[in-house]
Amino acid sequence: MKLTLEQIAAWALTTLSEAERRRSVVYIEARRRPAGESIPLGRRVVTRAAPTVVVFVDLEPAANWSHPCRYLLIDPDSDARESIEGEFPPPRDHLRLVHRGSDVADWMLLTTVPLGTDDTGELS
Repeated sequence: MKLTLEQIAAWALTTLSEAERRRSVVYIEARRRPAGESIPLGRRVVTRAAPTVVVFVDLEPAANWSHPCRYLLIDPDSDARESIEGEFPPPRDHLRLVHRGSDVADWMLLTTVPLGTDDTGELS
């Protein structure tokens, strides 16, 4: 992987306005999805021709159920990037916390597991 998960996470934060930084939560899937794999983005599914790392930006973590969110898809080898607007969160299985805005309370988080922690909960 040319780009690391940490580099992708840092890039994701640059896509947020100052207001979004305060009120949003950013998560990254701690895995690289292979080319051609179906990727669930809330209630929709996309397939990309290249390997993909998924970043989920919850723009209104205090809202219940359907609300604005954003998916950032990046090919870690070519640095090709795509932003997709959404309304529902992804599966939580591989999500790692990258950023928690100052206006975000504990109960609003999908996970508190930070980037750098593998699926067993051990630091990698």
